Amino acid sequence: MEASLAELKEVDGALHTSLRWMLANPIDGILFESFAVDSGGGGEDGAGNTVVEEVELVPGGREVDVTDGNKLEYAELVLRWKLGKSGGASAAVEAIRGGLHELIPPGLLRDFTAADLVLALNGRNTINIEEIRPAAKYTGGFDEGSPTVRSVQRRRRRRRRCRRFYARMNHRSGTTRGRSLP
Repeated sequence: MEASLAELKEVDGALHTSLRWMLANPIDGILFESFAVDSGGGGEDGAGNTVVEEVELVPGGREVDVTDGNKLEYAELVLRWKLGKSGGASAAVEAIRGGLHELIPPGLLRDFTAADLVLALNGRNTINIEEIRPAAKYTGGFDEGSPTVRSVQRRRRRRRRCRRFYARMNHRSGTTRGRSLP
């Protein structure tokens, strides 16, 4: 269930926080939930009022109160519903999941967080120049000693020195760049 809770945090942070609190604390006489959830997909009625569609997590769920004794079952059902494991996700999400599982078996993805998967699919969002320099090939009459290439390298070094300077100043003063001291 921890893996599903971590997955839920990426999808719905507020629901994640609520379920974790519910599981960690006594709820009898404090929370008044039933085994039904609002789907949020009801649309509008003829008068323009928002209609909330309620989904029962178990047969007769509207009539079953969540208690300290059954809150774990409730949390598991909400997770399954919200994460699309029993009809909560759209057909598009299921199609994407199915396509991904054709390429990568679900068991291999079990230990990945959403952030890990984004990194694996998209790579890093920063470029380490020193890492790619040995593989760089200059074209168009440029080489590592060309004035244009050297100018770009100087600007990059200057920017790096400025970032280090501002980081030291921010650390010492407790402020961020562009803000004055109180």
